[in-house]
Amino acid sequence: MRWKSELTVEKAVVVSRRIIWSFFGLFFLAGVSSAFVEAYDLKWLEAIVAFLGGTSILLLVISCAMPGIFIFLGVPWLARAWYRGINPIWYSSTPWEKVSSGEFRSTYLQSIISFVVLIIIIVAVIRYNFQR
Repeated sequence: MRWKSELTVEKAVVVSRRIIWSFFGLFFLAGVSSAFVEAYDLKWLEAIVAFLGGTSILLLVISCAMPGIFIFLGVPWLARAWYRGINPIWYSSTPWEKVSSGEFRSTYLQSIISFVVLIIIIVAVIRYNFQR
């Protein structure tokens, strides 16, 4: 219960929001930069495009993994706060104690499923790259 303060929950919302918007911005910037690489044959820009794309994918992985990590750490209210940072329209700011049982189960189920799917994707990518 040491993480169950309103300030901690709001910090999780803010960090989640910053990470997801940083992902969108970097991914868009990598796409635009790769168009310049293709159009003008700028070899020096390829490394920057790879860095931007890799960083954006890393931010997406962090954003998908954190709710599951919060569930496994035993702080599901932070998992809900993380989802609220990603999508403030779908997830209300209702305190964890007042959340309905359906929303409670939905938070657990969505967090665990997204974490497991992320692990499966990571393992598949690693296996594919080492089979070559």
